Amino acid sequence: MEMSTQLQDLGFVCDVEDIKSFLFNDEAVTSSWLDAVQYSLSTNGNLISFLHQNRLVITKLKEDPDGSTIEYETAYKGVIADINAELASSILCLSVALQQKSVGATTLIKTSTWNCIAIGFSSGYFRIYTETGVQLFEQIFHPQPIRSMKYCLPKVLQDELLVIYDDIVIAVDGFSLFQCLRFCRLQQQRSTASTNAAKNVSISFKKWSLQDQKSTTDVEFYGVRNTTPFEHLYQASLAGGSANYIGQAGLGPVYNYVAVGKGPFIAQYCPSEQAAQPIMSEVVMNVATKLMSYIPGSSWLTGWSQAAKENQITFEPPIAISKNICIDDPRREIVSIKASPRGNLAVLADTFGRLLLLDVASMILVNIWKGYRDAQCGWIVVPCKQENEPVTSKPQSTLFLVIYAKKRGILEIWCPYQHYRVAAFNVGKKGALLSSMYGALGEGSLSAPLTIPDWRPAKSCCFIVQETGKVINISVPFESCLGLEYLLSLEDAKLVEKACNLLQSDSFNSQDEEETEKIIQDIKLALNVGKVVQSVLDSPNVGLSYKTKICGNVMSDISHSKDLHQQPEFVKVYHSCDLFLKLSALYCNVSEQWKAAKFLSSSTQSHVLLEILPVVEKYFSKAKINSSYDFPGVIEFCKSFVITSNINSINEKSEIVMELPDDQKETVSRFLTLLFLYSEDWIPILDQLLNCGMSLQSIFTMFIEACLTLDIQISSEAYQSQISVVIQHILSRFSDPKELWDMMFGVLKSNTNVCQGLILAIYCQAIAVDTLEFTTTTFETEQDSLNTSSETGSADDQEWVALDPEHEQWYTTRQQLSDVLHLQINTGVDCTVNTLLHSNDLTVTHVVANYIIENDQVQNVIDWVERCRNHKADDSEATDDDEVFDDNLNWLLNVVPWWPYQLHPTTISVCLVECLIFRWSAVLEQQSPDVDVKHLISASKILLSLKSVSVQQTLLNVLWETVFCSKVKKIYALIEKVGRQPKDRLCVKELSLTLNAAIDFISIARHILVNVNISSDPNDDKFVVKQENVWASENRSWLIHKVVSTEHRINPDFVILHAQIVTALELIMSLNIKNIRPSVLFHSKFTSLFFTPLTTSGTFKFSTSPDIDTLHEQMLKMCVKSSISSDLTIKPHQTSWTNLIVNIATLWEIAVPIQSYLAVFLYSLGKFDEGDEIVMTSSHRQELGVELLSVLLSLLEMLIFLDEESQKKYLPVLSPSLSSWLRSKRDPNVALLDMRTVFKAFSNVLTWVSGNDVIVNNSRELRVSLLKVL
Repeated sequence: MEMSTQLQDLGFVCDVEDIKSFLFNDEAVTSSWLDAVQYSLSTNGNLISFLHQNRLVITKLKEDPDGSTIEYETAYKGVIADINAELASSILCLSVALQQKSVGATTLIKTSTWNCIAIGFSSGYFRIYTETGVQLFEQIFHPQPIRSMKYCLPKVLQDELLVIYDDIVIAVDGFSLFQCLRFCRLQQQRSTASTNAAKNVSISFKKWSLQDQKSTTDVEFYGVRNTTPFEHLYQASLAGGSANYIGQAGLGPVYNYVAVGKGPFIAQYCPSEQAAQPIMSEVVMNVATKLMSYIPGSSWLTGWSQAAKENQITFEPPIAISKNICIDDPRREIVSIKASPRGNLAVLADTFGRLLLLDVASMILVNIWKGYRDAQCGWIVVPCKQENEPVTSKPQSTLFLVIYAKKRGILEIWCPYQHYRVAAFNVGKKGALLSSMYGALGEGSLSAPLTIPDWRPAKSCCFIVQETGKVINISVPFESCLGLEYLLSLEDAKLVEKACNLLQSDSFNSQDEEETEKIIQDIKLALNVGKVVQSVLDSPNVGLSYKTKICGNVMSDISHSKDLHQQPEFVKVYHSCDLFLKLSALYCNVSEQWKAAKFLSSSTQSHVLLEILPVVEKYFSKAKINSSYDFPGVIEFCKSFVITSNINSINEKSEIVMELPDDQKETVSRFLTLLFLYSEDWIPILDQLLNCGMSLQSIFTMFIEACLTLDIQISSEAYQSQISVVIQHILSRFSDPKELWDMMFGVLKSNTNVCQGLILAIYCQAIAVDTLEFTTTTFETEQDSLNTSSETGSADDQEWVALDPEHEQWYTTRQQLSDVLHLQINTGVDCTVNTLLHSNDLTVTHVVANYIIENDQVQNVIDWVERCRNHKADDSEATDDDEVFDDNLNWLLNVVPWWPYQLHPTTISVCLVECLIFRWSAVLEQQSPDVDVKHLISASKILLSLKSVSVQQTLLNVLWETVFCSKVKKIYALIEKVGRQPKDRLCVKELSLTLNAAIDFISIARHILVNVNISSDPNDDKFVVKQENVWASENRSWLIHKVVSTEHRINPDFVILHAQIVTALELIMSLNIKNIRPSVLFHSKFTSLFFTPLTTSGTFKFSTSPDIDTLHEQMLKMCVKSSISSDLTIKPHQTSWTNLIVNIATLWEIAVPIQSYLAVFLYSLGKFDEGDEIVMTSSHRQELGVELLSVLLSLLEMLIFLDEESQKKYLPVLSPSLSSWLRSKRDPNVALLDMRTVFKAFSNVLTWVSGNDVIVNNSRELRVSLLKVL
């Protein structure tokens, strides 16, 4: 079908360079000049107009084209208006019907057309010019810029000209405009006549306001139609019932408009003829005015112009109409609509780069095309040319949609009814699509139909005008709409279904075989032939002989046919059958060879492997070995290979590759590879594989990949010898051995079976020594003490050998495989050399870090890092305790010597933090509010265990920015909102965390901010990352890269500020402190600094005020009371409430009153030990001791005067004055405690309180007196 659709050179536009020069006033055009201008093609195709700003060029078809090519010559070019006053905004070429009579022996009526150009201006004026640039008349309907103009050919009853403003649509009656243009043209032709010949002319139009749309970009008119019964019922319901509606005149015919834009993006308007009577407006005539020229002697023209200036212009108010049906999408906006010539379809273009096909009658979008931004559309109506067609019969025609995708330079022709693409052409990006439906204004008033000229391809056609002026016609045959291939596919589908049913039958016999062969011969399409052949090959009910017979017959039919062997689809079927025959023969040969194969002994270990034999044995002691070999069947084997090359002839040789999932591919490749190892006659098998189309490179890759799955047997002496023979034979067929070794390196480095890869690398290196010529140079070089040999694990300096690039690559590959093997043995992680070498997300450090986290060994690693640091600092030797400790991390100690730089203690610590951050992010993505903060606890422990100030501060900054800052900010906003501890459900809603999880989270943030080292200079011990000698790569984890390269330093003031904020949040949330919002605890000038990066530069002094100090003291006293009664403990790091309160009091510089209050409060409750902790750290023990004596005296007073028994016991030893003084110390707020406990605390306080004041002296006397009793 695509071959029949063609692009034909129709003609060209003359003097393109002169047109461009005039339109752009000799200015340079950066892009295609057609993109910068407006253009229009007349409906008769005789005129093409170009407009840029106010410069107009009119090109006209030659009068008598010779039929081969047509030419558009410049008929006029000029400036049509002052650019400072108004700007031309749209252009439309109109063809007007003209009827001529010829009188002779018989009266003949000849019809023709003449052209005019309508131009809309930004001032709102609508002007029409002749094809020679003479202005016929002007009219202003509305004081807004004209967006566009459209002429709607008569589809149902009448034609109209639409003048589209932003929110107003002017519908000019076609017949009225036709009469007006006839009169104006007549006046222009009679411009030399007297003024009595001129008179005012009126045009009839309707002015609609489309108020139901937010914005209107384009409108199409679809004629007048009669109303439906449903619309009558709808109007009756609006009138209050059918009784009120019977007396009315009814709706009558309605106009049918479709407006596009936004909100809704498609709307149908159906105003009735009674909604608005046509408006008759005078046309201001400017006949015979040659654009901006003046014709002397035209007195009638001058009089009209003065009259127009004297009369003030009044505008008729628009009639608001409501939409009938709409389609809405709030995000979509339609920029244009193009109606089909039949009026039943329309194609719309939106701002998303999509084209939408609209069924106008049902207002349903029937198709959408994506990826057509800035596309231009047109319609082609193709008639059906049939022989012996009756004259009275209605001519048949079909419709095609033309899409010019300018962004891609593709022209596509689509069948809109069946939604399939007929053809596509590459026409370049610098063209324009012009479409024209042949007709003329006033055509309905003619007594004879218009005659389509011979040069015009069809009544409705499309042209492509290229930047050079070349005009190309789009020729589409009528048969393209029939879908012949689709019809054939329907017939073939029945045959395919019948053949499949026969092949699926368990009773498939010889008659079914004959019928299947006949079905294959009857099928017309190659695709369906291939389906039946594939069904034959896949059927378990058909033997191999019949399958080969079918393939042979199909190949014979295609090769002997004159047409089939030239069709690409049948060529593909031919080669598929040919491949099956070759593969089935190969399978049979391999099966016979396998039965006769001599199995090799695998008992003897190769001497080549002695150096790595312990590692190999350790690997296979842990690995799960599968020694069973499942071989494929013949069908599975044949389906494993696919043709990769594009073949245009049956004589060409196809190339095949194995295309299967890894598990199935392993089975098939092992089937062939084992034959190479077991059979003595394996070379013919290799030749057969090459004959089937498999490349030598693919065979070698398949052989190596299969050898990597042969488990421990490959390490035997016999297999070593056979592998060497196979590789050497394949190597002999290569012109360049380097190509083979490059493939070898690629396979070895991308396979997870590193142990087998290392064994193969040793074999192949031995072969490479014999095949590659090289020279070596030996010299001594200094090596870092941490640079270890991958084969000895020693850190001693070694002799370095300079090799040629090939041997250097072998050495590097072997060392890399050995390193990865040790990593696999100790961690059990399947990884390859390539992933560790080129991945930023899976480095060696990542593998070890994830293994540590998954096995809950973070604390052990922290201890190990500390021990490594201590041993390095004092050069001490390992102790027995270290050996016991090392048993827990034996795997790590075995891996570190192989990766001394990437597994450096600091590098592991940093990567552990990175992995913990990723795991915490993964926990949050699960959106489970009850999360476990163990990953953050581990990250905080690692961070605080680091001794490098630069690394510690960088990790703090990363954790703050990536983990804590945003979540802490939400917690701050939540507490600021509720003013107390939020409810659990509110925490889940706002924070996606439960209350307990949020408290733990904020506690971890506080612990890090408070304990991080911010006093030392980070530049003193900046961390430097080194690389392994054979693992040099620019790839590294993002956090290690940040630690190494960051130049931003932590600002201690910002750390202290956020430590205060976070601690306050923790106390409010944990202890449910009410009516204290975080913002009131800080000076207002610090608010803008909250939750800023910790690396923000600048210094500031923590200022406060008496009101804030009072709030601090008030809040902490509330915290003291709440902490005593709270059951909640600080889980992550087991910090006591007492220390937490005292620490923030110290930061707020109110430690003295808070310590006093806290100690007194604890003593009053009998918590003497906790109170003593505060006393011991206090710098004002004397004053605090006096306050505590008052509390203890109150407790003693309560116990002594508790009852009569107590009074009889203690009062006799007290003097009357001492008893009276003790009575004055009564306090009802103290707790009732044990007498000996209180007396012990009382005596303890007196030991460190000095002075001779009354309370101290009396207390000492009281103690001496009570000692007599106690």
